Amino acid sequence: AAAGDLAGAAAEREVAARVSREQALAFVRELVALGPRMGGTPSGDRAAESVARRLAALGLSVERIDDPETPFHVEHSWSASLPEGSLPSAWPYGFSPSLPESVLPLALPATLEVPPGPGHPAAGAAVIVPRRSPGAYARAVERGARAVLVDPGEEPGRFTDWAPILELPEGEGRAPIPVFAFSARDGRRLREAAGRPEPSVTLSLRSTIGKGRPRTVLATLPGAGARGGEIILVCAHGDSDSGGPGADDNASGVAALVEVARALSWAAAAGLLPGSRPAVRFAVWGAEIHSSRAYAASRPGEMARHAAVINYDQAGTGAERDALYYEGNDVPWNEPLLRTLEQVARDHAGEPGFWAVHTSVPTLGGTDAYVFLPREHKGMGIVAERIPSTTIYTSAWDAPTLLDQTPGWTSAGWPERGKLFVDYSKYYHSSGDRPEVTTEAEPYNMERCARLAALGIMRLMGSGPAGQKDRPVRDPVPPR
Repeated sequence: AAAGDLAGAAAEREVAARVSREQALAFVRELVALGPRMGGTPSGDRAAESVARRLAALGLSVERIDDPETPFHVEHSWSASLPEGSLPSAWPYGFSPSLPESVLPLALPATLEVPPGPGHPAAGAAVIVPRRSPGAYARAVERGARAVLVDPGEEPGRFTDWAPILELPEGEGRAPIPVFAFSARDGRRLREAAGRPEPSVTLSLRSTIGKGRPRTVLATLPGAGARGGEIILVCAHGDSDSGGPGADDNASGVAALVEVARALSWAAAAGLLPGSRPAVRFAVWGAEIHSSRAYAASRPGEMARHAAVINYDQAGTGAERDALYYEGNDVPWNEPLLRTLEQVARDHAGEPGFWAVHTSVPTLGGTDAYVFLPREHKGMGIVAERIPSTTIYTSAWDAPTLLDQTPGWTSAGWPERGKLFVDYSKYYHSSGDRPEVTTEAEPYNMERCARLAALGIMRLMGSGPAGQKDRPVRDPVPPR
């Protein structure tokens, strides 16, 4: 049948088929190759242009917005080595100041327990500290250290060859000494070296710390008819907010968004969308939270037109499950949106190229969808309107989260009773967040996330399978 003659489930499968796994994987590789893509930096601007070109090529009208100024950091080059060889996993924390190549004595964590004073054993040294060491940085600075070296310790399966990455809380150019993180393997080498006579490490870092304006890209698939003034917002943050490679967090979310745009722009051209429908606005934020906050704050009169917000964050990998999550089912006005996604997930579960395990989950917080929610639902308190807002993802954070399911939301796609297991990424906010171990290892994740949103949006427009257009379906709650 011609595309315009398709209807119902057949139309949904045709639209889903327009999501390209190969294009999504290629785009993640392209974005990671540009660098961390932090808002206001050259790599961030280059990434925004790549996004704009892809969306424009789909026939969408594209707008570039320079958001309010925010602090940024760029680590241009660095090195770390022991006398016997390099420490290849080294990765600087964000807002670390430059350090000319220096040979520094190595000091163990115990030196930070010695009160400050003349001749302190940490003075002029690089001090090794465990990954979870509250206050260690401030104590190292107070005792005259030249650098801090973060050892993640020996946790099975974690940081084996990659380093955790954070930003210095003293950031924005106020941090006086740099921090370098290391893999567990290199951390062990540092500890062993520190036990030798007159141990030393050679470090260097060239970085830039300043302020810049993140660049957000907006692209629109026009609405039509009586509902043409409504907006369904599909968004993802375009930066690697950790300052690392950021393949899963969040090049995967950006790639999934582009695939939703690909599928829906084809559906519009094929006549598969209703004559009265909301516009779909695609937003790739220049900087997570910062840019979405600026968007909401600068458009107060437009917020009431937003029928839904669908956000992507960490859509490329999972440590222990192949599952799709769509969150916020404890927000009362999210119900029509999430019931629609749940029905799509149920209808297509197990079909080739779709998902098998899926569930809605309560709010977790910490991503751009929460800009559009009130504070009592872990939101930002910026938007007064009750906008249905969700995030679709395959992992959250860097460790599993166990949650009590919201009453009434038992999912037919979740195989277990009891608490929900929300999957995580072993490479979250680390130098290991690279395509080869995230998106390339699980190439189906972005494809599934994009299909769920594309088909959900079609149903929100009223173009779902016959008999399901306006029927949000409740899963039966099994007896306890």
